[in-house]
Amino acid sequence: MIRVKNKKILHLLAVRFMKMNRKRNIIAIIAIALTGLLFTSAFTGAYSMYLSNRSKECRDHMCFSHAAAFDMTEKEVQKGLQAIEDNDDVARYGKRHVLGNSNRSKIQ
Repeated sequence: MIRVKNKKILHLLAVRFMKMNRKRNIIAIIAIALTGLLFTSAFTGAYSMYLSNRSKECRDHMCFSHAAAFDMTEKEVQKGLQAIEDNDDVARYGKRHVLGNSNRSKIQ
């Protein structure tokens, strides 16, 4: 920028331009505020949908599986499978190993 020795005149001109364009400045401030509100509501809605989907998946898993176990050792898995095989009420069963969830937070 160019340095000007007479800063008082520049300040006076800036104030006059702000007064002349008062309506435009108010509209710009309202537009900036509405944009912030839009982004806030969009991110809040997306996060709420994410949490709802996680909760739904957890409920579905419990309804259709009737059992879920996490962070089990191989010995505990074998003991559980043996208990299922010994039970006469279980018609069929299955197991699934999930790999790749290195950082999982608990569902509330």
